[in-house]
Amino acid sequence: MGRKPKFNSAQKLSILKEAKEKGIYEISKKYSINNKTIQQWCLLYKYQGIEGLKSKRTNQSYTLNFKISLVTAFMESGDSLLNFAIKNGLKSHTQLSNWIKRYNEGTLKAYQPRKRDLNLTKKRNLTRKTTFEERLEIIEFLIKHDINYHRTAEKYDVSYAQVYNWYKKYTKSNNDPESLRDNRGKRKSIETMNDLERLQVENRLLKAQLEQQKMEIAFAKKLVEIRNRRVKKN
Repeated sequence: MGRKPKFNSAQKLSILKEAKEKGIYEISKKYSINNKTIQQWCLLYKYQGIEGLKSKRTNQSYTLNFKISLVTAFMESGDSLLNFAIKNGLKSHTQLSNWIKRYNEGTLKAYQPRKRDLNLTKKRNLTRKTTFEERLEIIEFLIKHDINYHRTAEKYDVSYAQVYNWYKKYTKSNNDPESLRDNRGKRKSIETMNDLERLQVENRLLKAQLEQQKMEIAFAKKLVEIRNRRVKKN
């Protein structure tokens, strides 16, 4: 049996609220918690909500394809290891760091799930077909949620690789919504958007980007406030 966690999810959330008001340094001393642990909880709550603060009793199953997709996406991201890992559904940077090491050594393998988890694992690994409108909605959600591939894939029941590839196509096309069409086996797309439809879709995706930028600015302001309070106390 694993060791019982010192704090449950509700207690962690309460500590995070205190840290926002009084600063991470003061709260870390009060509860005898490392500063980095509180910062990690902050990222978990930001990207994964209250679920991210819960301690899992069982190992999560990940396919080899998922691990490779995550490792290669990180290498192209320019993001920090911790931020990228948590943004994409992991609990810490340790797992991703281990995958990167094994990827470079050529020893990366899929986790072997227990029998009772096999059906759930297979369900997650299915690459389901999607419509053009679904892909638009998926990319819209992805942009609104800080390009969180894992969360988006979970929400829409598609694979991480699908979401990653759709977004890559979208950005490489200079943000052209038409790039999300699936034209395999067709010389020319049967459905094409008129000017009004294209404008409506572009506006949807632009609004999603603006919403995300507002969230990032608000989060940055809050961090500045916390740091300023800490400087004044010192």
